[in-house]
Amino acid sequence: MKRFLFNLHSWMGLIAALGLIVIGLTGSILVFNEEIDRNMAPGEVIVSPTPEGRLPYDALLASVRKAVPGYVVTGWSVANSPTKADQFYVVQEGTSEWRSVRANPYTGEVRGTPTESSKTLTGWLLELHYTLFADHAGLIIAGLFATLLFFLGVTGVWLYRGFWKTLFLLRWGRSARIFFSDTHKMVGITTVVFNLILGFTGAWWNFSHILHHMLEEEHVEEDPPIHRTFEAPGTSIDALIAKRKPKPPTTSPAISPCLPLRRMTSFPTASWRPMAPSAATMEASPPLMPSLVSSRTSPM
Repeated sequence: MKRFLFNLHSWMGLIAALGLIVIGLTGSILVFNEEIDRNMAPGEVIVSPTPEGRLPYDALLASVRKAVPGYVVTGWSVANSPTKADQFYVVQEGTSEWRSVRANPYTGEVRGTPTESSKTLTGWLLELHYTLFADHAGLIIAGLFATLLFFLGVTGVWLYRGFWKTLFLLRWGRSARIFFSDTHKMVGITTVVFNLILGFTGAWWNFSHILHHMLEEEHVEEDPPIHRTFEAPGTSIDALIAKRKPKPPTTSPAISPCLPLRRMTSFPTASWRPMAPSAATMEASPPLMPSLVSSRTSPM
């Protein structure tokens, strides 16, 4: 039994190694996505606060719509820092290709032109991280790598179940094979809980999306062309925010990162982009968003 598990553990490691290295490195880099964006495009991302503060939401939205004629504003990522520009998601009328553009929330100035996520460094890394540039097939492959990571942790704990006896033993004076074996055991056991969580949640994230796509959206036209937003005529975001239920005094009022402005029936083409406004809601105001968006999507 032990020999079988050892061989199984070894083969799973060999099969998953390259994929897990790519996913791990890109994920580690993407932790610093905001810092990367700031340094790669400071003229678009960094803004200077003004004494007057942010523009009203309606005024800022109108400014963006005026600056990108021929595009429909489909999502809005409100900056979580006073020195960061807001990010708007737009789709060219009659198409389904999502792009983004940034706007200064203090002046309404739109910076840059609508750009596909994959054309930016962080967008490129994100697509590699989630789909390995293979869309749904890549999502399944990445999910399988995550599954292998989970079972590598399970089999590793079983094989090295007496780990507390020699956990920090590194036999420096022996052969390289023995030294690296000791290092592998020490690193594997000390990180096993983290790896089990990563493997399980990563597999669940990917496979749940695939199942959702297969079971719940098979009758829906994918990526339908967009011609206009679907908020009710005369809808005022500022008025809706003013009517929202106040939050407890211990927390500061905020809008969640994405403010959807269209009725969504499926994910856009790049459905793994975390900023795609799929199922976002306004904090402390659950009843508010249905007036702006009706969403059938799962998170992500």
